[in-house]
Amino acid sequence: MLRRVVIAGLLIAMAGCDRSDLDAAANTATVSAHRGPVRISIAATPDEALAGERITVRIEATTDPGSRLQTPMIPDPADGRIGEFDVLELSLTQDIAQEDGSRTWSQSLIVDCLAAGSYDLTLPPITFDDDRATTPRTGRIELDPIPIVIRSSHEDEFAQMHDIHGWIDIPGGPWWPWILAIGGFVAGVGALGIWAASRTRPTGPPPSPAEMARAALGRLASRGDLQKGNVDAFYTSLSDIIRQYIEGRFALNAPRKTTAEFLGDAERDARLNESQRSHLRTFLRVADLVKFAGHTPPTEQGSAALEEAARFIDGVEESFAADLETNAVEVAPC
Repeated sequence: MLRRVVIAGLLIAMAGCDRSDLDAAANTATVSAHRGPVRISIAATPDEALAGERITVRIEATTDPGSRLQTPMIPDPADGRIGEFDVLELSLTQDIAQEDGSRTWSQSLIVDCLAAGSYDLTLPPITFDDDRATTPRTGRIELDPIPIVIRSSHEDEFAQMHDIHGWIDIPGGPWWPWILAIGGFVAGVGALGIWAASRTRPTGPPPSPAEMARAALGRLASRGDLQKGNVDAFYTSLSDIIRQYIEGRFALNAPRKTTAEFLGDAERDARLNESQRSHLRTFLRVADLVKFAGHTPPTEQGSAALEEAARFIDGVEESFAADLETNAVEVAPC
């Protein structure tokens, strides 16, 4: 009896493994390439992911005896991106010699994308050396793009929403007591608002965007989110402060645009220099990684980001004041 139970358990486990393998294969996009002595296969899992979900790309290759790949197969991109995808991890190229003189090569990378849409992940060409002939030569293999679909994390929420059921009948009754009560309430609120406005009338000019941003940074520092482990809340607030400051100073409409759209506007705005654009990219990219990809920077990096944000605001204000002074000198009468 015990033997039958053990065998049944093993069969169930094997069936579960087979189902997992089938599910993984169904969610994997594959491409392959073959040129001369080199054969390459690439698999991306999953091929349909939520925004910010990690996608694993596996590259495997074989080379005939007398040929070899130049490593790394996929180099680390200078800007950390491959097309629309951010490279989160990139492994070293593994090279294993076989008994017949051939070699197997493998490398993996993990990417993600924060914007919903259909994309082609196009890896850079792979270079190989062919020493089989009298004159060795070098070749390149162009890789076909890998189709990947990125879905918004809010699509499932919208799918669960139900349609309006129609009008709901409310029992009738005399309306005049309600009208009197609502009218009295509105009149009272209006009188209270007028009285409060007359007592708290502001004096002097309103605060500048820089003053409001500095005050917001001070409140963010005093909240102690980093010390409490609220990394997501900290970087979200820091990103909002920078966006709202840029909106107030340059009217870029920052808070209502995605990171990519806002950075695109910033790249085209001549009032921000390259150093300031670089700081913007750093702030917003780190905030998006924390919010969408589960990235958790150390506490020291968060404190440094807070100080860097204050220096960024000071630098933009200095550049803005210098531009105003230059323009005033240019239009001043002789």
